Amino acid sequence: MSVFDILIELESTGSKLEKAKIFSKHKNNPVFERVCLMAYDPFTNYYIRKVPEYKTGKPTMDLEEALDALSDLSARIVTGHAGIAHLKNILESVSQEDAVIIERIIDRDLKIGASEGTINRCWKDLVTVYPVMLATAYEKKLVDKLEFPLIVQTKFDGMRFNAIVQNGAVEYRARSGKEVLLLGSLDKEFLALAKGMDAIVFDGELLVRRDGKTLSRQEGNGILNKAVKGTIGADEAAMVVCTLWDAIPFEGNFAVGESHLTYENRLKLLRTPINDRITIAESHYVKSLEEVNKIFQKALTKGEEGILLKDPRAGWQDKRVKHQIKFKNELECDLECVAWQEGSGKYTNMLGALVLRSSDNKVNVAVGTGFSDAMRGSITSNSVIGKIVSVKYNSLITDVNGEMSLFLPVFVEVREDKKKADSLKEIK
Repeated sequence: MSVFDILIELESTGSKLEKAKIFSKHKNNPVFERVCLMAYDPFTNYYIRKVPEYKTGKPTMDLEEALDALSDLSARIVTGHAGIAHLKNILESVSQEDAVIIERIIDRDLKIGASEGTINRCWKDLVTVYPVMLATAYEKKLVDKLEFPLIVQTKFDGMRFNAIVQNGAVEYRARSGKEVLLLGSLDKEFLALAKGMDAIVFDGELLVRRDGKTLSRQEGNGILNKAVKGTIGADEAAMVVCTLWDAIPFEGNFAVGESHLTYENRLKLLRTPINDRITIAESHYVKSLEEVNKIFQKALTKGEEGILLKDPRAGWQDKRVKHQIKFKNELECDLECVAWQEGSGKYTNMLGALVLRSSDNKVNVAVGTGFSDAMRGSITSNSVIGKIVSVKYNSLITDVNGEMSLFLPVFVEVREDKKKADSLKEIK
């Protein structure tokens, strides 16, 4: 079976179990394995976001040869206009089916509804899962284990990102590892911020500012989702700003998922930016939980999402850590969309509700509120099934069928920057 036929087989089923069986059936296909690696390895970059126009004819190159040629882009053997011409030549030299595979590799999405976890269960540790350190939701017993003084920072309501600066170039990644296209609009600022340093990763939040005002999460992330999809315009990219709260050396630290450099010392790497398009999160040292609660209440009064409590003596780790604690007024979680339900009445032939579930299948909920009429008309099953969706809710409950669900769930947004849903353990 060709690699293209394998992808179509995977695409045709929504069952994770069936997808796993298909992967297992083809695990001894080295070309399929290589296609998965080239599409999903987070540290491989082809430096081309838009596939050029091309016409396929009689194939003169098979898929393996095409993959070899594609590696010239990631190795920077050909770059710029020569790189685009090189990709065009590859696409015009293969069959129509293989050209689709090459396009999907460039897009970093094979459109098979499978995660790195599924791929790595088939081929152990084939794909590096993009490293990210996550904070843990507030629990008093976790705070009680921390030793004051601690650092308090505002929790920003945008899109988490990294700016990776190395070899005189900047690339931007979402928390999933997917490239964020900013059209060079912040390159000058980050190159200045990293001047004199070796390869370094800046960690923070992207926001969108228009006429001096930061846009709401829904409107701002709508623009930032375009950056993840690669469809953002120059005028929109020029509105993107960011706040940074961490800096991690790349080699031997971020790249391996761990750094022993303390947070206090990592903060010292965040120098004064050259303009206000990059700001550094204000860090307040506190000596008691009473001080923390005062700052938290003040943040809520100002309409902010919440705060983060951080241990300045802790290192950096690629996991959800207990030395950084989130304080939020509203409960929110990220779930995978597994079904689309049609509405009734005025919403016939439009979205009625999305059926969502946690990564471990222990929390299931149908969400039918939080959508505007425009959203109900534009969110189709093909555009949302398999995606991660953020939901606000009042509490975690057991429904009439004895299953875990959410009380009063409200749709927030589709998370183009995230690939994995929360588990029951992460949902409060």
